[in-house]
Amino acid sequence: MPKNLFAVLKGFLVSVILLISLIIFGALALAFTPLGEETIALVMNIGRYVCVFLGAMTAAFTNGSRGLWQGLAVGAVFFIFFILCRTLMALPAAGILTAGAIFLLCGALGGVAGIMLVK
Repeated sequence: MPKNLFAVLKGFLVSVILLISLIIFGALALAFTPLGEETIALVMNIGRYVCVFLGAMTAAFTNGSRGLWQGLAVGAVFFIFFILCRTLMALPAAGILTAGAIFLLCGALGGVAGIMLVK
């Protein structure tokens, strides 16, 4: 498997694992704390983008070069995953392009940050 593809897949898997952990943490927080649904929803939205940032950082660090492209690739793969999940759950498509643009931006920023960790 080419190093670039391996790095992107590793970054994507890190993003998904972090997102699943965040979802579990959010569900537990909603069940056992007095926090409202609005607060949990805000944390989940911000956390979704942080997961992409950290996954892109992992991809760029793993590859060691081309951090911007690695990060954009992780953001794009995560966006496709996000679209598939929303389609399977029959959720409305409102705001999906905005989310995609933010995924790409977070991926690019995470890729640049990941390259800075290499040196």
